[in-house]
Amino acid sequence: MGDRCYLSVTYSKADEASFKACEDLGIDPNTRWANYDEDTNSYTASWGEDECSPGHLLPSVEEVGRPFLGWHGAGCSYGPYLFVFDGQTFFEWESDWENGSPTATVNPDGEIPPYQLDHIMEYYQAVEWVEFYFKIQAERHNKNGG
Repeated sequence: MGDRCYLSVTYSKADEASFKACEDLGIDPNTRWANYDEDTNSYTASWGEDECSPGHLLPSVEEVGRPFLGWHGAGCSYGPYLFVFDGQTFFEWESDWENGSPTATVNPDGEIPPYQLDHIMEYYQAVEWVEFYFKIQAERHNKNGG
């Protein structure tokens, strides 16, 4: 395949055990790194793997079962994507190469298909919910003495 795929996943520290599965998925722990955000009590784990696709690296929603969000970079046969799992629904959408914003198709008549706008709005609503979830988990963590 020849690709090197980069992936970044953000999840609540309270759900850390669920995401330790990254190593269980066969991801080389030497190729990933994690940053901790004290304000949201969340981790952003990032890693890159040679000779793979993002589908190989993306945590399985069924295995994790906890809210998360993130992005994966582009490869030879796919572009960059954003994704979010709100605990019930997994959303994935192609993103802009420059700033990571969701993209939409503009038809020759200058219109954007309504289903694309609807999906992008659902994506943003799910991100908002997951960020709220992170905040609630952080407040619980702080209330219980960290």
